[in-house]
Amino acid sequence: MRQELQRQINEMIELGVASPTISEYSSPVVMVKKADGEYRMCVDLREINKKIKGDNYPLPHINDILHALNGACWFCVFDMNAGYWQIPIRKSDRHFLAFITQDTLCHFNLLPFGLKSAPTFFQRVMDYVLSGLKWSIVVVYLDDLVVMGYSFDALIKNTGSVLQRFADFGLTIKASKCKFGVTAVTFLGHVISCKGIMMDRNKVSAILKMEPPTTKRDIRVFLGKVGFYGRFHKNLQVVAQPLTRRLRKDVEMGWGLEEQNAFDKIIESLAQYPILRHFDSNLAIELTIDACGIGCGYVLGQIYSDGFHTTMYGSRQFSDREKLLPPHDQEAIGLGYACKSTESIIKGYKVTVKTDNCAVCHINRKTKLSPQMMRVALLIQKFEIEHKRGTHNKDADCLSRFPVNPLSNIGDNTKRSIIKHNFKRVGTRFETA
Repeated sequence: MRQELQRQINEMIELGVASPTISEYSSPVVMVKKADGEYRMCVDLREINKKIKGDNYPLPHINDILHALNGACWFCVFDMNAGYWQIPIRKSDRHFLAFITQDTLCHFNLLPFGLKSAPTFFQRVMDYVLSGLKWSIVVVYLDDLVVMGYSFDALIKNTGSVLQRFADFGLTIKASKCKFGVTAVTFLGHVISCKGIMMDRNKVSAILKMEPPTTKRDIRVFLGKVGFYGRFHKNLQVVAQPLTRRLRKDVEMGWGLEEQNAFDKIIESLAQYPILRHFDSNLAIELTIDACGIGCGYVLGQIYSDGFHTTMYGSRQFSDREKLLPPHDQEAIGLGYACKSTESIIKGYKVTVKTDNCAVCHINRKTKLSPQMMRVALLIQKFEIEHKRGTHNKDADCLSRFPVNPLSNIGDNTKRSIIKHNFKRVGTRFETA
């Protein structure tokens, strides 16, 4: 082990990644065993991370990346060659990044892995290098890039532009991990092609093999994994309500028929591997919403020549306070949530919002609104709202027909409060209580 550690340090010195130093700082080194049985040297920078300033530079949102790849039919995938190690550290700051072993004290000359500000700073560098190209012909998330083209000839041209930028800034890619001229690409856990967006089967297969949770931590892990693919699940948060209820501090861990049914429904939905269509700004846009006693959801889709196809799903559970509200207020909250969640996609386009609650259609005509409803009214005023009866609102309306008792996860006193509150609120129609 000691010889292997020294071998890796010597290699880093030869590459210019690190250099022997004299410093009052020293972070410890740990050897981490990899899946193939070999060991990788890692530096524990936790103490240094406590003392350095963070960098709040934004990382790209996955919705924006998927939307940018819309319409592309040809792709190239680039992986930077030891990406962080292509960014030099200012000489006056290198002594802060010293690390110690039994035999030596070295500092990093190049950006190390594990530094608190490393990911956002690297993203900042990549955005600068690819300025003017990002979003139009290439998307980048840290050291992973996808170059796109609507035709093969366009892909060749765009790839040349990106590689020229790398050459101008002295950056290199790892050819063994690159893919050139492919019609489908796996990126950030999704498979993207001109046909649409799908889930990565390898990641989903791992979820499908998971056993029912036995602890609260197991529930969090399961919900975290399936939540990543929430855009593919019509009413994930509502279906998952029996599981999320178990995460409350005042609820003991348990597993019964209700929890098992929720778990099975989620697994069954993932196993279908649905395909979501890319957003097309030239087609009519529909945003269908619905709410029930425990949550709300929406379906964003468009009308194609062969009918309606879904672009994304979304849902969330109501807070205890929101469960006190009458159905038309809950529907309005669902509408506000849907508009806000899809804003990065539909902003600037004409959108028809469909709801089975006719009161929501007239929210902008009301002169007396609660502060929460006023925020919803301001958010949706740019949309064209259409009433759609529940019998015709099959996409999202399954939420209000989902067989879950909205009062099942709260105490008897709160239940009486909800019943009493809703009795008083009958007919108030968005007016302040």
